[in-house]
Amino acid sequence: MTNDVNLSKKHSMTQESGVLPYASIACQTPTEGMSVETSGAVFLITGTCPRCQHPTAYSVPIGVITRGVSSIETQQVEVSGHYDTIMVCSCGYPHPMRPATESGCGAYWRIALEV
Repeated sequence: MTNDVNLSKKHSMTQESGVLPYASIACQTPTEGMSVETSGAVFLITGTCPRCQHPTAYSVPIGVITRGVSSIETQQVEVSGHYDTIMVCSCGYPHPMRPATESGCGAYWRIALEV
């Protein structure tokens, strides 16, 4: 219990300074401010992270990559219609306690895409 209290105090002190610490947290899908464009074989999603409010961008390949028996037999199979993907904040701003392998605040949310 003491660790939870200390973590809450640390989290709240960091928020008071205006910088959110890293936390893997599911957020509600933003209802505005996100744009989706197609660039070659990827969707490029840009907008503002609903948690840290920093600008962020995320790319999602269009289609599904499949592999054959050998690694040379790789192809992209096109898909069409509606599908959901998970967007992860990749704002690049410094967030305390962020793992070295991450680049955002840890927030993620669902985005609907149309092909």
